[in-house]
Amino acid sequence: MAAARYVVHAIKNISVFSRLNRNYAWGQDSWRDFVAAMKMLGPRGDVDKKLFPKLFVGEISALSTSGSQFIHSSFYHGDLEAFVF
Repeated sequence: MAAARYVVHAIKNISVFSRLNRNYAWGQDSWRDFVAAMKMLGPRGDVDKKLFPKLFVGEISALSTSGSQFIHSSFYHGDLEAFVF
């Protein structure tokens, strides 16, 4: 909920966003909760890319064709470091 509220506040007219989460419970649950919060805050954009790569498999390059204004990710630790750098 906090992430969705921040996005709605920071990107006033968000129209497109994507996801990049690992394909296990934490990644799927965090995405589900984020989308539910975005819907609760009003019609806030459409989902462009929906990526759930398996562990140790990168699909980050698929985001290069996205027109997203925001990418939701539940990455942490080494995945987050690789994603940021």
